[in-house]
Amino acid sequence: MELSHRRILMDPDIVIAVKQGDESCFARLVGLEEDEKEITIDAPNQCIARNEADFFLGVTYTGNSLLHLAASSNFLDLVEKIWRKERSLSAARNKMLDTPLHLAARNGNHDMISRLIGFSDEMGADVMKEVLRARNKNGETALHEAARHNCAIVAHLLITADLGLATVVDHQGISPFYLATQLGYVDVVRELVQSSIGTEVPRAYYAGRDGQTVLHAAVLRSKEMTEELLKWKPLLARMPDNSGSTPLHFAASYGYDKIVHVLLKCDYSLSYLCDLCGFFPVHVAAKMGHVQVIGEILKRCPDSDELLDNKERNFLHAAAQEGQYNVVRLVCHTISKHKEMKNAQDNDGNTPLHLAINSGHEMIVERLMRDKEVSLNISNKKGSTPRDQSELGTFKDDGLTPNFQQVNFWINMSMRLLGAYCGSRRCDQLIDDNKSRKDPEKENEKLTSTIQTIGLGSVLIATATFAAAFSMPGGYRADDHHKAGSPTLADKYAFKAFLILDTMAFIFAFHSTMLLMFRGVTSSKPHLKKGFVSAALWYIILASRCTILSFAFAIYVVLSPINKVLGILAILGAILCQYDLIGRDFNLASGVITQRRGWKQVRQNKLPEATLRWSWTTFFGYERSKFLYWLEMVFPLLCAGVGPLIIDQAWIICRSLIIFTAPSI
Repeated sequence: MELSHRRILMDPDIVIAVKQGDESCFARLVGLEEDEKEITIDAPNQCIARNEADFFLGVTYTGNSLLHLAASSNFLDLVEKIWRKERSLSAARNKMLDTPLHLAARNGNHDMISRLIGFSDEMGADVMKEVLRARNKNGETALHEAARHNCAIVAHLLITADLGLATVVDHQGISPFYLATQLGYVDVVRELVQSSIGTEVPRAYYAGRDGQTVLHAAVLRSKEMTEELLKWKPLLARMPDNSGSTPLHFAASYGYDKIVHVLLKCDYSLSYLCDLCGFFPVHVAAKMGHVQVIGEILKRCPDSDELLDNKERNFLHAAAQEGQYNVVRLVCHTISKHKEMKNAQDNDGNTPLHLAINSGHEMIVERLMRDKEVSLNISNKKGSTPRDQSELGTFKDDGLTPNFQQVNFWINMSMRLLGAYCGSRRCDQLIDDNKSRKDPEKENEKLTSTIQTIGLGSVLIATATFAAAFSMPGGYRADDHHKAGSPTLADKYAFKAFLILDTMAFIFAFHSTMLLMFRGVTSSKPHLKKGFVSAALWYIILASRCTILSFAFAIYVVLSPINKVLGILAILGAILCQYDLIGRDFNLASGVITQRRGWKQVRQNKLPEATLRWSWTTFFGYERSKFLYWLEMVFPLLCAGVGPLIIDQAWIICRSLIIFTAPSI
């Protein structure tokens, strides 16, 4: 029965009539204008259905029968006539294994659904169950289609005919109930809830992918559906998925504090359920930085700050490792409530400060160090204190970035000035352990990529500055002038600053390129190659700063005659670009010290001893790179401000010597 109607191709005119919605043409083509008797056909394979009998067993190229076409086109009267001619079409499948009931549910025509259900009922209970629970290629039933297309009436008709239909899941384990909830269709959800009231339904009724339930999907969609489902079945709130996550984990992960409030109001003990990794909802919220969710959980369950995951970490550990500043600030502000959390150690002995330093989250480190209750001298099980971790961080880089540009450099300097202790291990052993964990191949690839990037940048700066030297701002003097060919604005002080900065930028960029070409690439020893590349990086930093300032002075030279304020703003903007790291460095080095030691304000004429010591060590400290850091930022300004003055004075002296020593004419 099922094989015969798949072997015969349908007349294309019938498909055209269906596409155009022409019911009369469709009836005429299939010969249903007259009362026909049932016809049985034994047609050869791949023949074209053109006689009257073939119409009832013919299919389209995609496998749709006449009943498929009539059901999808809402031809109500013709559906019954076709079914009376060939009842086997009720269970017919197309290439996607869809039955006519699937297509009718997809189209949302409840009258068509009622009629098709009635046909199946006439054929017996077994046939009716088979037709209703038929699954397509994706394992979906007609109820899945009704849920996907938000057809609550169709869903009601299907469930009324067979409540067990709602327990049939697709190949991903998704029930129609879960599908409707995931899509946010409240009407379908309510219909499925109402249909099961007073009935004990199996888990498959509300099952979703990966072991989830409908409540897992509802908490991510709306508060209304969440409340509806909790009233229907409160135990859904305690059911985990395959990863052990409850609906509260999902709501906490996405920061839905109102949903969290609803769940905890239903059952506050939900906050004490952890997933397979040992993460409680408060850990999940801390990892994602959702402060309001954490506040809601702590309000209902004040002892949630004592919950530990599989690594014996509290939620402050999770926030510090993930760099969630707002969560750390929340804990530091509530000093009396969460005092123990700040110095709690995990199973490796690491405190939140250890994890923040290892992860390189400078803002987290700064906020923890500002808190006086955070100890700087706790050792982990490897014998390392936070100072050791920051000390290691100054050597953990690939050797290309100068130490003063590394976050851990400034952290380490602050800890030294605050008197933090070292651990029980030698510093060289820490460095050796870190080196042994590095992959030489990856380090070489990173070095090669860095060489290419620096080389490209240095060539671009050298090209731009070389071109700027011969396209002077303001142009050149005309040929009839006594200084023909010289720059028009040569006497301007800002022009001289531009010229000096442009020259210095070209020299630095060119020197960086040469270092990469003749030293960085040809050196066979890795440490020598890193040294040359690091020097090239240093030169390219100076070149970029000089380029920015030279551009600003060129703008000033051109704009100052007509709008001096705009020219000054251009220079100020360029100067601010030079000091992009000052705010961070000041917070780490000065702000941490002043707040931890209780200094509310530091005045220039009343600097405390430690701040004076910090300023002194910044310029003449225990590492040469500190002085180079300030030189890097100040040097371009010195070239711009003092350079023209020095050149002018030198020229005056030379000219005086020439005039004095020259014979009188």
